[in-house]
Amino acid sequence: MASYTIRRLLEILVNLLLVSLLSFWIMWQTPGGPFDETNQPLSKEAKANIRAKYGLDKPFYVIWWNYVKNAVQGDFGISYQFPTQSITTLFQRYWINSLILGGLSVLWSFPVGAIVGVIAALKRNSWIDRTITTVSLVGVTMPQIALIFVAILIFSVQLKWLPWGSGRDLLQQKWQFLIMPVFLFGFPTVGSLARYVRSGMLDVMGQEYIRTARAKGLVYSKVVMKHAMRNMMIPIVTLFGPTLANAFTGSALIEIAFVIPGIGKFFLDSVFSRDYPLLMAVTLVGSAILSVTYLLSDLSYSLIDPRVRAGGGRK
Repeated sequence: MASYTIRRLLEILVNLLLVSLLSFWIMWQTPGGPFDETNQPLSKEAKANIRAKYGLDKPFYVIWWNYVKNAVQGDFGISYQFPTQSITTLFQRYWINSLILGGLSVLWSFPVGAIVGVIAALKRNSWIDRTITTVSLVGVTMPQIALIFVAILIFSVQLKWLPWGSGRDLLQQKWQFLIMPVFLFGFPTVGSLARYVRSGMLDVMGQEYIRTARAKGLVYSKVVMKHAMRNMMIPIVTLFGPTLANAFTGSALIEIAFVIPGIGKFFLDSVFSRDYPLLMAVTLVGSAILSVTYLLSDLSYSLIDPRVRAGGGRK
């Protein structure tokens, strides 16, 4: 376990280095720049001074390596959009909104998705199963932007039940404001998880040891909770890793639609404004979170099922 964890951590460091290099190269090759003359007419001398101030007058590999060295020390530089604030300060200010939005969505979507998935499997081919399957399919296949548009149109514009779009931090909002964005953020997770759980539960319930337990006269609910559910945890843990990473890094669509000043919205803004330091910081932090959550998921497999070895395979 220890050697596997160390190896995976080293792989994460290498991956982050490659992600930073590839991201920096793509930004470098993209036409335009943060001080493009079409947006800010400048003289050649003024433009050269600004590029020198931000270190953009050096070769590509020098700029990249300097950024990596500073990032390792926790210094992601200064944002071009907000030159008076460091990117670390911006993270501290705006990431809390993404964490609240993502955290609340995970808190409701995972329990609900797991429960309805189990119910659909236990009520196989019934109207309950068909209803849950249909709703889950909508959550998985329907574009999130369409869900956002329909929800705002019905609940905010027509019925006027729920507010949206004040632009303030979530800690300053009334709880009614959180209902729609939290629901819409978690709804696709419910759909995916319910389908995973239903499929896995049906497979587990058909195993020989389950039939043997039932043949011995064990109570059906005990068979489900003690034997079937434990073996159903691996699919849940598999989905939990990327879902948690997504929750930590925010949703640009939801944050823009509901005017939430979160990290997802700032990432999209940084793309259009060519804010290289902010774009690189969000990319690296998001990649690190995704890598770590996948590692935690893999390590959890051996705790849930002792037959699974860390690193793959079964004992």
